[in-house]
Amino acid sequence: MITKTQIKALFPNAKSPLVSVIVDHWDEAEAIGITKQRRIADFFAQIGTETGGLTSVSESLNYSVDALLKKFGRHRISEADARRLGRQKSEKALSIERQRAIANTLYGGEWGRKNLGNTKPNDGWDMRGGGMLQTTGRAGYARMGFENNPEALREPLTAFRTALREWDKRGCNARADRGDTKGNRKAINGGAMGLDECLAFRAKAMTIFPPDARPARVAALISTNVEEVEVTDPIGADPAPDIPAEVFTDADRVKLAQQWLRNLNYMPIGAIDGEIGDQTRDAIRSYRAAKGLAPGDFLDFQLMGTLATDTEPRPISEQRANASAADVRAKAPEVRANFLTKVWSGLSAAGAFLVTFGDGVVSNLSGAKGYVEPVKEFFGDVPAWGWSLIVFAVAVVIFRASAAGEKAGIAAVQTGARR
Repeated sequence: MITKTQIKALFPNAKSPLVSVIVDHWDEAEAIGITKQRRIADFFAQIGTETGGLTSVSESLNYSVDALLKKFGRHRISEADARRLGRQKSEKALSIERQRAIANTLYGGEWGRKNLGNTKPNDGWDMRGGGMLQTTGRAGYARMGFENNPEALREPLTAFRTALREWDKRGCNARADRGDTKGNRKAINGGAMGLDECLAFRAKAMTIFPPDARPARVAALISTNVEEVEVTDPIGADPAPDIPAEVFTDADRVKLAQQWLRNLNYMPIGAIDGEIGDQTRDAIRSYRAAKGLAPGDFLDFQLMGTLATDTEPRPISEQRANASAADVRAKAPEVRANFLTKVWSGLSAAGAFLVTFGDGVVSNLSGAKGYVEPVKEFFGDVPAWGWSLIVFAVAVVIFRASAAGEKAGIAAVQTGARR
């Protein structure tokens, strides 16, 4: 059984008519097998992505110029058309006329005919995304039986029932059982559009909808009578091992977790690259400890769900925020290295003013020698004072770069960006 409270926890801005129709008719979802936690979570993740968190079952074409080009690409809409039809920065919303023009541009023409079965001039608009899984195109509407009455697909109950039909027809339960949200995204959307949002919804849903529990009926003797008592069988229930059965290592989820960890001040300086390296493992361990989760450096449903709903960045201690440069250098090797480089380059710059013979300068400044020797070989006639100026200039550049690196490193430690 699904409750309104659960749906609103997942989609805080969900429209009440859409929430009610799902709750009132959830037995229809159970009839096609959406009964397990993974299936329920993936189903809601997909319809949440398609409907903006259950806020609308009719596709909005209220796109800005940049959004049109980024989401659909120049092979679907030219830059000139995007600028002519798209929402400008000074506009709050597009008129229906311009949204209709956008729909007919995106979903019409040869691309619309070939991919969506759109054959009439206004099919792009009339057959735009509708329902909780956003059926699109004349062919899709005809398959659902709404080719001659497209607006009916935008009624809440019809929107829900057609989503169930799409889900069942595309075999989404099996992929949900495997945790293949990306595969379901492709089956429903035709690609990976909205995948990050969908993964976030699923991770959050896994924390809202309870795990599968298989009830066991046992006989219990009470007095002289035999009664059946329904209990939850701890053996039959899903186990909770130290390391769960499903651990995520795919790049999409890892990138999502890395971004969340960085936003919450747990991710050290490093790339959002989809790889679980030492920095990511350290961040995961720190986050698990802070949130009271099972210890470890792995990604699972519990961790992803907690990250998806966490809005409180890691607090910065007063000691860290007010750490002196000397304290930071003692704990951060890269800051210390920048400091030492700054010191030596500063000494080199000062020494360059006092040195009269370039050969003497170069032979005693190994750090600058690598910069100077190739140039010296090419310009053999440059006088000694000229080499002193070159060494001075190089040393100043190194000094400034090292000082900037040291300053950035200290700030990163004080603000928590570097742990």
